[in-house]
Amino acid sequence: MKKLLLLLVLFWAVPAGAQTRMDEMRQYLSQMAEAAPNDDARTVYTAALSALEHGQLEHPAFVAALNELKRQNSIKRVLMDVESITAAYSLFSLETGKDTQNINDLSKNPGLEGWHGPYVEQQPPLGGEFGLYDVFFAPFVPEGLPQPGTCTKSTPAVPCLIWLRMTDLPDWVTEEVEVTLDTRAGVSGTNGVWRYGPVRSGVQDAYYTLAEVLP
Repeated sequence: MKKLLLLLVLFWAVPAGAQTRMDEMRQYLSQMAEAAPNDDARTVYTAALSALEHGQLEHPAFVAALNELKRQNSIKRVLMDVESITAAYSLFSLETGKDTQNINDLSKNPGLEGWHGPYVEQQPPLGGEFGLYDVFFAPFVPEGLPQPGTCTKSTPAVPCLIWLRMTDLPDWVTEEVEVTLDTRAGVSGTNGVWRYGPVRSGVQDAYYTLAEVLP
């Protein structure tokens, strides 16, 4: 954080365009305050704006705003990864007519006819800011966590689903992402499209349903 503050100080200390940069930061904080998802976040950005106006770049409110910005960016990156992998898997399955339990097949051709990838930009191993990702088959469960390797195809009674697993996510990421994804899907609680369980203190593995296994 000290390094980030130093970079900000150096960034704004450059004479050329300094006022423009201040104006841009001021505008950004104002927009974030208006678009804040809750009162606590709004208070953080409002206080940070006040600190900026007084040139107090090491003020606790300004540091808190930077921390909140980092937090929101982490959540957005996880959501973007969910969306991009969902789209990539759908295209992979459409073009090859196959399902896979190897997420690396999205970036490297496993020798399947019809494969026109790579479907993701990242090279193996696929992962994000906090941990690695993988995919596996498991039946739909009304609540709780899916169990890998317990199905190979769907039945009329129990769909076999492709699950995306995202490892080592902080608690606060899993909780925020759950709200967004379950709200989009129109579900809530333990039977949502986003599930998670503890790995160690403060860290969770999360699971998201990508699609149903092809018949």
